[in-house]
Amino acid sequence: MRDSRRQLGIVVLVGLMGGSCSVPGETAAPESLEPEGLGLEETRELVRAYNREVLSSTIDFDRPSVLKALREERPIFQLLRLFNERDPVVERLGGTFWGIVCQEVGPGSFVEPLIQRLGDRDPRSRAFACEALGLISAREDSPARRAVPALIALLEDQEPVPGYSGPPPVAAFAASALAYMGRSDGVEVLLKSAETQKHWPLSYGHHFRAFSGEDFGEDLEAWKSFFAENGAKD
Repeated sequence: MRDSRRQLGIVVLVGLMGGSCSVPGETAAPESLEPEGLGLEETRELVRAYNREVLSSTIDFDRPSVLKALREERPIFQLLRLFNERDPVVERLGGTFWGIVCQEVGPGSFVEPLIQRLGDRDPRSRAFACEALGLISAREDSPARRAVPALIALLEDQEPVPGYSGPPPVAAFAASALAYMGRSDGVEVLLKSAETQKHWPLSYGHHFRAFSGEDFGEDLEAWKSFFAENGAKD
């Protein structure tokens, strides 16, 4: 039941503190992947089109979805190149929706580059990687769960992430990613971050419910009291 709640929580992760972040830094693409099928420009345009879909308030059910095209073409090499080169289409998409793209085309190819980004100098890049890994990790067998040690280390990272309301520290993004992996290591970090986040019920509420079996809605003090008295239920 808790896993299903976390998977449903992916829907609300897109609202995490009301922003998107950029992805500076570079990571080498696996040498074994050869560019084939879609070219770089075609892949970039698909990602751009997906971003438009994300931002649109309406869905055109008569038009094949961009994700379906990406899933069928699987332009892994080209997507990794866009990621590594910090292409603006990836930056604008944000970590959560980039994670959805990775999940659709084959998450295993993107996990290591994302884990490397957790050590990037720019807090926006670290937050981006946390968001993407949290999305990819929803399944218990996800390779993204190899990121757990690095994410736990980031629970101490208090550097603010520009572009978000608050702004929250990198630690909050790491805590949310861990929560999607079924780990309660960062619950206290999320409770602390919620104090300065206007939309914390959207961003963290599903995590609190998953680790408590309770629902105190938007009553942050009730959530604090519960976890102080009972701890988190893994």
